[in-house]
Amino acid sequence: AQADYFPSLDVQADACVEYTKNPVNQGGGSVGDTLNRRLLSVTLTQEIFDGLDTFYEVRRQKDRINSAHFALFDVHEQIALDTADAYLDVYLQRGLLALAKQNIQRHQQILKTVKQSTDAGRTSEVDVAQVTARLSLAKSDAATIEQSLQTAIGDFKQQTGILPSRLLRPDSHEHHLWHDLDAQIESTLSSNPAILEAQANIDTSHNEYKQTIAPFLPRLDAELSADDADNIGGIQGQDKNASALGLVNWNLYNGGEDVARREEFLHRLNLSRALKAQIVRETEQTVRETWAQRVAASEREKNFEIQAESNAALVDAYLQQFNLNRRTLLDVLDIQNELFNAKSNVLREQTNNLLAVYTLLAFEGQLSKSFDVPFAHDTQKKSQNQAYDIPIPQKRPVLHKSQ
Repeated sequence: AQADYFPSLDVQADACVEYTKNPVNQGGGSVGDTLNRRLLSVTLTQEIFDGLDTFYEVRRQKDRINSAHFALFDVHEQIALDTADAYLDVYLQRGLLALAKQNIQRHQQILKTVKQSTDAGRTSEVDVAQVTARLSLAKSDAATIEQSLQTAIGDFKQQTGILPSRLLRPDSHEHHLWHDLDAQIESTLSSNPAILEAQANIDTSHNEYKQTIAPFLPRLDAELSADDADNIGGIQGQDKNASALGLVNWNLYNGGEDVARREEFLHRLNLSRALKAQIVRETEQTVRETWAQRVAASEREKNFEIQAESNAALVDAYLQQFNLNRRTLLDVLDIQNELFNAKSNVLREQTNNLLAVYTLLAFEGQLSKSFDVPFAHDTQKKSQNQAYDIPIPQKRPVLHKSQ
């Protein structure tokens, strides 16, 4: 589009045998002339004013590039979130499987103790059967978790292209969030890639709408031309001329097409604004819901940790009391099941909390940055030597992070 600001240079040349019969050469009964014609013409045209069409076209193209940039940035953040989700799922299922195996071992120990007690006559075969049933249930739970683990591994492979090896405990990244919900929403609405893309689309539509004023305005061009010719128009001899012209073109009526086109682009502009408003509402709703999920998951994690600590202290005590006939076998099995469930719930809520944090960062356009994974745009821009700058969302210093 910027090329329209520069002049255009055209060269035309021809050479041929030309037969001409016109009032100039048919006098005295002439039947016309056949001459060797030659023409060389050079024209330089410079746009002076085109009704601001080029001005708004340049701005429109820059806004289109901005829109494409933020669309790519949005995909970049979504890929980072999907990868983090796949990582967390494998990490969770591996942790649950480890707890399930511990639960099986614990039931095997209880079964061994009950069998010894039965051999000594303190318990019956019914108690052995009851522990055996619980042991089978524990093994069934482990098999279900193993199936979920294989599914998670498959998702990880599809997302990353590699199989997961040893996974480190994920970092919380909570320190990258803002100190309260309102600050988080404010930051997200100013840096969310989808919202920035929608704003770039509005800017594009706005410039398209402004561009429609061009047909209503005159067009002014400057033209320099020079011709060198021989035997032109049946007139024998050399013909040379040069001119410097100022050309004005102004269309006064074309059937209402320009008016209709202007109305069309006004509707497109309003549609772009409506789409952005919808994205803003959906983004804010998602941030509010995810923030609530994070807070709830954190609170549930604390409660389950307390429950797990209490249950861990009770398991051995209940087994000792069972050996002294002060606890039933059902009490022992139930407290072991509660311990397994509590530890599993702690791990699940830790994962839910992490995923909520990563989701908030992704919507803010900060997830990949928090993992020190740069967006490739800056490097590409330098290599392409672009003169304009597309902003990468940055945090505003007026707000303060939670510690």
